[in-house]
Amino acid sequence: MGRLRPYELDGPLRDALQALIASGLMLPFEGTVYRAMRLEYSSPENAVSGDGAARWGGRWNPPGLPTFYASTTYEVAHREMAAAGKYYGASVTTELPRVEAAFDVRLAKTLDLSTRAALRQMRVTQKSLRAVDWRKANDGGHEALTQAIGRLAAALGVQGLIVPSAEIRGGRNLIVFPGHLAPGSHIQPMGLDKLRGLFSH
Repeated sequence: MGRLRPYELDGPLRDALQALIASGLMLPFEGTVYRAMRLEYSSPENAVSGDGAARWGGRWNPPGLPTFYASTTYEVAHREMAAAGKYYGASVTTELPRVEAAFDVRLAKTLDLSTRAALRQMRVTQKSLRAVDWRKANDGGHEALTQAIGRLAAALGVQGLIVPSAEIRGGRNLIVFPGHLAPGSHIQPMGLDKLRGLFSH
């Protein structure tokens, strides 16, 4: 995929994010999150690197920006796992097997974009964010709205975003930019060490 043309309202988005940061809405995050991964991305190192998202792009990151995706509940993680397959018309069986894991996450600077205050500042709604078809935008050579938000947030020093799930109304996902973690912040997989070497023979 070639370089994407930046989202057309790049400037206003940056201004809105800067206003959110200045208003004191950037807070620490600490908790357990969940994700289901393809086997090739399930080693303890790959699972937290964000390299897969950097290679292909994702809902909240353009290609080239390493991004870790997870969900705040196990149920949302399962629904998110099936989203890509459903989009391309793949069957459940072709999407398996997957590795499920929990992660202990601690971040110093997180913006919660699922709140009404943040959405008003951004001049967007949860419905409009869920409706973004980032794959279609990228196929046309354009950066999607949500990808621009992620790119600009990372550039402004935000470590993570809490965002509405596109798959479950009321569900939330955590987006982390591993390259922006500060001392004391971490993404630690829980139990993935047990898989080391399991599929190497």
